[in-house]
Amino acid sequence: MFTQKQLVPKIDGVRKSTKAIRANIQEILVHAAGIAYQHGNVTSFTNLINSTRGADQKAIMSWIRDNGFAIYKVETGVYNLNKTMQKREDFADGDAVVEYLTNEVPAWYELQATTETIARELDVNKRLESLIKSMREGKNVVKVDFMAARQLMDVLQHEMAEVDRKTQIAH
Repeated sequence: MFTQKQLVPKIDGVRKSTKAIRANIQEILVHAAGIAYQHGNVTSFTNLINSTRGADQKAIMSWIRDNGFAIYKVETGVYNLNKTMQKREDFADGDAVVEYLTNEVPAWYELQATTETIARELDVNKRLESLIKSMREGKNVVKVDFMAARQLMDVLQHEMAEVDRKTQIAH
């Protein structure tokens, strides 16, 4: 086992490596967007996503969707050119896209959830699974007002539909 003193430089190395990986991914994203805009080629996005296991692919994919002139097709697992976005924008060329994205658009890793947000996330499925497990095991006394429970389930269903609607609007 490492000592605390031995762990400190290793953690520092991870910090430096993480910073470099973030910068490399951002550089690839920006230049791939320039290529997508100018040449219509989005294969770099697919290759990048396939190479970033362990990174926050959700944040990377959100950045690509919003800025990269590409749409991810779940059915095929590859990116396709977002022709609507490409036609809508009015850059002189791919270099102008790179300059704009470098100077005006937040980096992909700024889209990541903070540790505080992750810790506070509510996983409805896990909560429901835990409730069902507790009821099935019979170790706890189950007190149920069925009328109130049905009303609460209706409210839960409504709230989940509202969250889903807001999520769809945001994307």
